[in-house]
Amino acid sequence: IFFMFEAIQGDLSPKCRVVIEELQSFAGSIDGISTVVPLLRSRGCSFTGITQNPAGLAEAIGENNAESMIASSSHVQIVGANDLRTRQLMQKLSLGHRTVRYRKWRFLWTLFTDTKPVYTDDQLRRVMSPKRKRIFVHRADSRPMLLRQAPGYQELPV
Repeated sequence: IFFMFEAIQGDLSPKCRVVIEELQSFAGSIDGISTVVPLLRSRGCSFTGITQNPAGLAEAIGENNAESMIASSSHVQIVGANDLRTRQLMQKLSLGHRTVRYRKWRFLWTLFTDTKPVYTDDQLRRVMSPKRKRIFVHRADSRPMLLRQAPGYQELPV
């Protein structure tokens, strides 16, 4: 791959695109994949890793490596979230918490402030149910998106 970077004349963006399907099954056999991905991105290469769930990736390459790989991604797409760990990842990556102020009679002085998640786990489970056919996209430099699946995405040829 590094020879190809030297062979390309001019500044092409991206210089190369690497896509690995079923990342959790290959990640155990690729030594140092958690350090290779940032290196590829720094050289102008686009890397796409596709995995079934974050738990499988964490088992293959380790918890810390999986979290750092996901957190340093420019975008993460989540299609349907049945398991608790994926919903927690969504909360941690981009949804976060909101600050709620409790006031005396709703307009006088503030009694106390509290932080609550933007979506509770139950709300997120209902919103991201596979029956609703939604895709959650975390983007590192801007707000997250909640999209509907395209009809062609639901019936892919095998």
